[in-house]
Amino acid sequence: MKRMVLIGMALFLAFMLFGCATTKEVRDAQSKADTAMKAAQEASKKADAAFSKAEGVEKRAQEAAIRSENSAKKAESSAEKAESAAMRANAAASKAEAAASKAESAVSKAEGAASRAQAAAERAELAAKKAEQAAQKSEVIFEKKLKK
Repeated sequence: MKRMVLIGMALFLAFMLFGCATTKEVRDAQSKADTAMKAAQEASKKADAAFSKAEGVEKRAQEAAIRSENSAKKAESSAEKAESAAMRANAAASKAEAAASKAESAVSKAEGAASRAQAAAERAELAAKKAEQAAQKSEVIFEKKLKK
């Protein structure tokens, strides 16, 4: 773009120099051409500066996009790991629930066995008392027989 402006200005100046009849007109045209050339150069500098700024902004935007993409990949990986951990925790909870159910069943069976053992102990105690009473009666009878 800068070259096009310079080429255009050069052609303009060439036409002005060859097309003008008087020196004053040439000087006026040259003065105008110089002014136009300076304005074009300033515009070119401003365009170059704006282009450089745009390149810098584009580069920063690309870097930000890359960082965002990396963050998204990390988040996706973390989500997958969390999902896997949740599945394992769910499986462990199911196993724990089954074990708790078995433990409840075992406790129920143990309570039943304890109840039966207590009933048997009570019957054994009653039998022991009856045996003791029978032994006392036998002793009394034996003593009576000895005295006779």
